[in-house]
Amino acid sequence: MEKENLILKLMELSLEKNASDIHLQTGSHPALRIKGEIVRIEEFPVLDGELMKEIASFILKKEKRTTIPLRNREVLIHLLGFII
Repeated sequence: MEKENLILKLMELSLEKNASDIHLQTGSHPALRIKGEIVRIEEFPVLDGELMKEIASFILKKEKRTTIPLRNREVLIHLLGFII
């Protein structure tokens, strides 16, 4: 799954599930915080170090930021366990 597609799908899923956070951590499946509980999304791949670097680079580079409607909500993306 391409990093851009993965991020957009995670954001869409977070809206569907009414999640407050998206958690991305090297060596784990992405996770959502739903009603205060962390729920691993096992249909998404385990994130390796290289993919985490690519995701972080994509998110943090202003010219590559993607905007989708968030229905007046903030979706927080945690980037854990990687070094750029």
